[in-house]
Amino acid sequence: MLAWPDDEQALIKSLALGSEHYPQAVSSVELIGSNESLVWTQDDDGVHVRLPTKNKLVS
Repeated sequence: MLAWPDDEQALIKSLALGSEHYPQAVSSVELIGSNESLVWTQDDDGVHVRLPTKNKLVS
C-alpha cells in the first residue's frame, strides 16, 4: 500500500489460498507500528485485513 485506504481495509492478493507465491495458510497478521490485534481472513481472493484507525498507530 502506498496510502492508507479510506475504508481501512487491505487486500493482499499474493497471499490468496493456494497462491503460487505462498501456498500454505497464513497463521497470523501483524502491522508494524500497531499494538492492536488485527481482524483478518484468508480466502481465494487473498488476505483481507481490517486496519486500525490511522491515528492509533504508535509513533
